[in-house]
Amino acid sequence: MPVAPQVQAAAAAVVAQCPGREEQIEQLFSLLGAPEAPTLPCLHIYGATATGKSHVMRTLLEAYPGRHAMINCIESYSQRLVFEHTLNLLAGEEPSEANGYSGHGRCDHPSTFVDSLRDIIDQRAAPTAKTLIVLDHSDRLRDQKPTLLALLLRLQELTRRNVCVVSISHIVWEKFECGTGMVEPLRVPFPAYNRRNTVRIITLHRPANVEAQLFQRFVELLWDVFHGPCRVVTELGHLVTLLLPKWLEPIQSGELQPHNFSALFQRIKPVLQKQLTRLYLRDVSTVEWAGALQAPEANATESVGAASGFRLDLPYHAKYLLLAAYLASSNPPRADLRLFAKRRQSKKAKRGTVVHMHESQTLKGPRQFTLDRLLAIFHSIHDGIGTSTSELLVQIQTLISLRMLHQVRASNLLDDGKYKVGIDYSTARALAQSIDFDLNAYLYEAVSTV
Repeated sequence: MPVAPQVQAAAAAVVAQCPGREEQIEQLFSLLGAPEAPTLPCLHIYGATATGKSHVMRTLLEAYPGRHAMINCIESYSQRLVFEHTLNLLAGEEPSEANGYSGHGRCDHPSTFVDSLRDIIDQRAAPTAKTLIVLDHSDRLRDQKPTLLALLLRLQELTRRNVCVVSISHIVWEKFECGTGMVEPLRVPFPAYNRRNTVRIITLHRPANVEAQLFQRFVELLWDVFHGPCRVVTELGHLVTLLLPKWLEPIQSGELQPHNFSALFQRIKPVLQKQLTRLYLRDVSTVEWAGALQAPEANATESVGAASGFRLDLPYHAKYLLLAAYLASSNPPRADLRLFAKRRQSKKAKRGTVVHMHESQTLKGPRQFTLDRLLAIFHSIHDGIGTSTSELLVQIQTLISLRMLHQVRASNLLDDGKYKVGIDYSTARALAQSIDFDLNAYLYEAVSTV
């Protein structure tokens, strides 16, 4: 599809600010076309977290001529807020002290929203110009009325104006369909960044006092070490900020030369190994971590749950998976039916059932378990609504990469591997308390704290 010179100039400006997304930017501008040209009714942009979806679209809106509104569906958590924020942005009447925080007006009905949107478009100088409405985090709209998203995607049909609605989400479109007559949008995928583009993005934020080649080699080193468990650009950028002082320390002290990369790697290797076990956890702040780097490493083999004030910042379902893994490692398989079947005794009776753990089982360590048993226990202690097996498998791989779950025996068959939990009772108990889960009620030999 030919692209107008005005659109080509805007596309070039966006590409300069969004490295690694040239193909997606070209596709978006090609689909949108000239500002006055008829447009598609809706688009769906999807991809994993931190793949540049919102950043690209926000930069595109700044460069693309015409009126637009970008709605954060996390902030606009109700139908009325979605309607009012959209009208306020398009009308240029955002609530402020000057207008008494009134905005364009109250709007809580679909017909009122459609009429108001049509009036706003007709009142501007070029009524035929394209109007772009972007719904960031559009998956949150699934929690609203099922007709809301269907209405928004049909705005071009309902208003009979040149309106394009762009949906941005981390999930595929098939999970949006709910049988309410939704329009099928054209999909634009945003794949994960590869090594080259990740390095390009992070090196854009190079400190002015650090040599370009030295900084690039450090970023490439972190990618090579962490790209297995983590390919999120924002997380890798955080690691660069966190570990760069340690990388520069022997250079600034004069012990090593800047271009002696092998020696620099050997100096920072223990720090990278330690950080690899704490990836994503955020159990300490950046300032505390920087202070810990200056202190000698007293115990490099410290267990996951031994740190004072430790806090597991895991996704919701991953917490239940980790607790299921702990129960599978702590309980004998023969006790699963008795522990995880639908029991009839009341919660009051459960709380009174506390048994002392035998010392012999503590010395034996965690038991091995199969994937089928882990998933069965997970679905027994958690309803699992909204989770697919593929999502759970991704969470399991994340726990393995964090060393909270160990794969004892790998296999080509998905259900033939053996696993073992990597956390102790104190960590499991703290994790269970954080989600209000009664851990002792599901332990074959519960630990008595009395």
